[in-house]
Amino acid sequence: KLIKKMIHEDLNEVYLCKLSSVLSERAFKNHLQIFTERIEKKIMILIMYMQETSKQMVNHVRIMIDQQMEAGRKDASKQFVLLLHFPPSMFYNACYPALFLYGWDHHYLDSIQPEPEAIVDIKSWLNIACQQSMSYDGQDVVRKAVQSMIPDSISIVTSRVNIGSKNGGGFNSTPKNGSEREERFKRLLNGPMGKKLCEMYARYWQPDAIALHLEEAAQYSRNHKSTISITDSVKDFFQTAFHNFLAYMIYHSNHQLNLDVAYGCQEACTVDLFLQLLDQLPTPELTELKAYNNTWTIQQTPHSRPTFPFFLRVCNAIDGLLVESIEYIQKQQLPFVDEPVKETVEGNPVKSYRGILSAVLLQHLQSAVQDGVNRVLCAAVNYISEHTSLWETYWKDFISTKFNISLSDDVLTLDLITLTVIEPLTGFPPTKRIVALHCMANDKELCKLISTLRPLQQLQKDTKAILQPVTEHSNPLRPEEILKLEVKKNPNNIQNKKTLYQFILDSLFLSFANACQKYGRSEQDAGNKELLIWHKAHRDVIIQSSVRGILFLTPKMEQVYRAKWNVLQAVFFLLQVRPEIDESLNELALKLGYFLLTKCFTEVFDIKEVFPNLFEIINSLLEAIPPNFPKADVNSYLENLLNFFFSSGSMSVTENDIKCFLTIINEHLTLDNVAHDEEDITSTNTPEEGTKPKRSLLHNVLTPAMGRHFLRRILTHKKDNMKPVKPLCIFYKMSRKLVADTLLSGGKFGSLILTTYMPIFYRNTPSIKVKRNEVMMQPLADLYFLTILEHLKDEGASDMRLEAALLRIKEVQDHLQEDVEIQIGEKLLCLIELQAVVQIALEKIAETLTSTETRQSALQLCPSICTTVSDRFTGGGQDGGHEKMILMHLLRDLKGPTRFLEFLNIPNLTNSIEFLEIYRNQLKGVAQESVHLLPFMLHGAKGELTEIYSRVSQLMNGVAQQKRKDPQKQTAFVQGIQGILGSNRQLSYDNVIVNTKRFLRMAIWLVTYYEFYCHKRNCPNLIKILKTNVMELNFNAEQLHILSCFLAPDEMQEHRETPLPVDSNEEIFEYVDGEIRPKVRNVRESEMIDPIYNFFYPKDEKEDPADVELRHAVANLIGVAFSLPEGSSHLWNFLFNQSKLKYTYLPGFMYPNKVPSGKMFLDCGVLLNEEGNYERPDYRDHQSGLSLHSFYLINWSSFGALCVSLLTNPESQHKIHGHIISDWQPLRHFCLGYLKNIWLFMSVNLQLTDEERSFLIVRSLDILFKLGQDDTHKSVFNTRAAVLEYERFWHLNIYEPSKQGLSDMLKQHCRIVEHPLFNELKNMSTLFPSIPSEREFNHNLVS
Repeated sequence: KLIKKMIHEDLNEVYLCKLSSVLSERAFKNHLQIFTERIEKKIMILIMYMQETSKQMVNHVRIMIDQQMEAGRKDASKQFVLLLHFPPSMFYNACYPALFLYGWDHHYLDSIQPEPEAIVDIKSWLNIACQQSMSYDGQDVVRKAVQSMIPDSISIVTSRVNIGSKNGGGFNSTPKNGSEREERFKRLLNGPMGKKLCEMYARYWQPDAIALHLEEAAQYSRNHKSTISITDSVKDFFQTAFHNFLAYMIYHSNHQLNLDVAYGCQEACTVDLFLQLLDQLPTPELTELKAYNNTWTIQQTPHSRPTFPFFLRVCNAIDGLLVESIEYIQKQQLPFVDEPVKETVEGNPVKSYRGILSAVLLQHLQSAVQDGVNRVLCAAVNYISEHTSLWETYWKDFISTKFNISLSDDVLTLDLITLTVIEPLTGFPPTKRIVALHCMANDKELCKLISTLRPLQQLQKDTKAILQPVTEHSNPLRPEEILKLEVKKNPNNIQNKKTLYQFILDSLFLSFANACQKYGRSEQDAGNKELLIWHKAHRDVIIQSSVRGILFLTPKMEQVYRAKWNVLQAVFFLLQVRPEIDESLNELALKLGYFLLTKCFTEVFDIKEVFPNLFEIINSLLEAIPPNFPKADVNSYLENLLNFFFSSGSMSVTENDIKCFLTIINEHLTLDNVAHDEEDITSTNTPEEGTKPKRSLLHNVLTPAMGRHFLRRILTHKKDNMKPVKPLCIFYKMSRKLVADTLLSGGKFGSLILTTYMPIFYRNTPSIKVKRNEVMMQPLADLYFLTILEHLKDEGASDMRLEAALLRIKEVQDHLQEDVEIQIGEKLLCLIELQAVVQIALEKIAETLTSTETRQSALQLCPSICTTVSDRFTGGGQDGGHEKMILMHLLRDLKGPTRFLEFLNIPNLTNSIEFLEIYRNQLKGVAQESVHLLPFMLHGAKGELTEIYSRVSQLMNGVAQQKRKDPQKQTAFVQGIQGILGSNRQLSYDNVIVNTKRFLRMAIWLVTYYEFYCHKRNCPNLIKILKTNVMELNFNAEQLHILSCFLAPDEMQEHRETPLPVDSNEEIFEYVDGEIRPKVRNVRESEMIDPIYNFFYPKDEKEDPADVELRHAVANLIGVAFSLPEGSSHLWNFLFNQSKLKYTYLPGFMYPNKVPSGKMFLDCGVLLNEEGNYERPDYRDHQSGLSLHSFYLINWSSFGALCVSLLTNPESQHKIHGHIISDWQPLRHFCLGYLKNIWLFMSVNLQLTDEERSFLIVRSLDILFKLGQDDTHKSVFNTRAAVLEYERFWHLNIYEPSKQGLSDMLKQHCRIVEHPLFNELKNMSTLFPSIPSEREFNHNLVS
């Protein structure tokens, strides 16, 4: 059969001879003779088994055949075929040379077997590859071979692709067992999809691909990389690639459960479109298929699965055109509007969504379909155009996917979109419908509506509350049914705020009422369940910005809906007072809701005569609240409730609500500091006629801050077209009238009402005489005054504004007639407002007295202000409180116990403004005093150092004040310095002899810092003078460089560096060439900064006061270093010569080693934890001369010196980095960060205020200055004993005396509390809005 199939069809013409049966040459010649003589024999086949036959024997047989043919008569019909068979074991060596055959042709045949059902027909493949038969259909051969592999592939693909999803249906539903799963794949692959996949796979195998893989198989065999035959090799690849192709395509075509569309679908159009789009899926290269041998797991799917074939691919293709359209519009600078245009279809106006964007997108989509470039779009659009069912499927999938809604659950949303969007598009061409659909996804109003409907639909799903008709006039329809009817009448109603808020409130109120009714029927558990469902829906609804705009900003809402909204919010706020679910709170909410529901609504939820306003809600709460309900929860609830009623733009507030709040404030707010015993909140202090809420509860929870906050809301609440009235242009007429009415109705009307108003902090001060006035002493009057005062302070009050306010107030007073009640109320408010303006004026006077920037006298303020302040009618004069008020403001501005004591020690201190004006300069001096200054620099200090410091200041300022170079000024400076040096007098400071030359260096630096740097003044001329004309001062180069940087900061340069990563898990080291090195990080240039430069030259004008104090302290430290002899303190080398620190013992280093020691640098031995304690216990195992607190002090001084050196001397970076501090540290960030941490620890761990910390530092530096005049101390420590001795010297002689001096200062400050003026002013301050509480006031002044 093999011979008949592969060599010759007629076996009778074949002469077959096996060479293994030929035993001799003679016998072979006989065979040749017989073949040549027999006429019917045309082909002689010699079969040679090459494992037994040598190459020489084959050659000899060829020679014999050639000789036989030459010797005898040649017969052209006679052919000889030598069939050489080589076993696989011979493939590793050359089998037979076939290059020089001399007339013989050769063919290579591979394991040709007579298998009629073989997958790979090698003869056909060889014919296709060699193109032997041009008419042979290669694709048909491959297609048949592929289809024959389908049955065997099913089990393999089933094991490779996992299916089963909770959202799946049909093919992707979770199978019960393996056989069911395999049956689904069998049904899928035996159907149209299987045929399509076979066609797609067959396209790989073009003649070139067949020839390529045959050649590769042959090369594998020839190169001994494979021991199987070429046929088996090709067959194996062909099958493996097909299995991988099926698994790959099934997995990728099943994105978003897409195979459910084709599996078992009965609609021919859907199946045809699916197959066409399947054909457009991207496929891998044939050579890549062999690598896809993994197992595929079904992808995560959305909550709903599309039913349109390959929906996501089609949708993304159109969205891609949408993006292109937007880019085109922006490029062409077209007016980007997408407002719907009215078009007419069959005489009916519809919304077409045809703006600029729609028109451009339509053009792009039509071009894509016509050109056929995008076959996915072309196929999808054509099928949608021809089949209505596919259009319906597409738009439903689009809405479900884009807006994340469920077609089965979100029925209301689907119906509304159908009514407002889909139905109006019915008459348009398919492409226009698709364009409109995709543009609709950009409709913000529609997106907001869908977000609003989502929680309401869930509410309707979770609860079965149905409003049963009680009367024939009641509406039996549910809210969603009413909404659909309204939208069906007119699709534009979906954008109507009234329609929307009615639907929202009806839905929420229906669920809420159902819960309350179950509570009323004693169904507690069912009521709680319904309440939680409603609470979740209510919360999810009102967090939507669109809903808040509808419910909170609707100006006119029907009364019944306003009532529903008030009740819903009242109960909602009660549930919000605690974050967790609480059964007792749920019960209270149900009780409150039931009270309000039965009191204010009928059975069909119409409004009764009682409206649920603020008064009714608070009364109902008081009825429902239990005795043990926490006060904090009541406070939180009341604040939320008031915030709702009086929020800006709220539609819930009415005049009755405002009256209710003002009445509550006037009767229950306590503004003084007298402690009240808490009463039982359930006790009934029922006011007259039962119209006022219980006093005890509100009395305990209302605070002045809450009252001021909401009263200001009321006064600024604009009602309809109201305009603000004078004198204060933010307060509206209706609000002011209600405040006045409440005051008049709450107090006894008398003649005093038109005379004066005195604030509560005047009335509570015994030394201030105030006439009693019951109307003016009401809590609401005080609260109104404090609110006005707070408003004026927030807005800022200039002299002109105060003058204008006073004129307007007096103008109103002059034109009012006292016999009209409403005008009396207006004048009453004007009197209170007048006092508020006066108080601002008093603060302005105190500011003028203490300000160093203004030259205006306090008595030169606006005449009307001074007149009003001095008027006894407003509280002026000797018995009034204005002078005390000015003193209180002065004490607040002076700050600190030291300045307070000095102020109290002013001789003949009186309360007179005129007398304070006389002492104005002294007050300014006191105000300028700061505890961070060294003693000889303080205002009023005396002594030789003070005189020299003042003289140096005068000389330096003289040079700086010249507009251009003035030789006389420069000569005066040089002569002045030389005169001080030439006096040859010994300077004495606290019995310590001070070197004049060194002190001059210190004084020049301190003047440079405090009078030039702090006031942002530059003077480069001084640097030149110091360098060339006053050589006697012996400034070294580093000192001159520091002075130059602060006198001419423009010459400063930043040295930016990269900080350590913020993420603590990020690696900062790497292993390179056997060494651990700092890792090079790629950071943006904006992240690289010079923190020390930014600290001394901040860009932000509003600095942290702690940074300012730290800079002052460091400046004093540098000044002391300037005054020290060279080498007399460790500060000298830390500041001026860091190279001497290398390989020495450093003070404050926690290890008993030199620095550096191996890989241990200074930063390794000074680290502290976050609390300011030692980082590791072994830090202090060795002997040390420092305590933890003195450790703070000495390392603060060391790192302060390092920071200044890094700022001013560029060479310091190279001397410190990698020599004193580890090279992996960002040097500048570390030094400044450590300095700030130590500064913080000195305050927190020593329990010092900022003032006390500055005092401790100044005291320490002052002691160091005096001790440093002796040059017997060392600055370099080569032995451990030397550094221990130096540390003990710092602890015993610097830190301990400074700490003792601080204790003495605190004892002196204790007498402040006993001063009667302090106590009086402290009492006045407790209710003044800008003054802190009594505890904070005491802490700030007394520490």
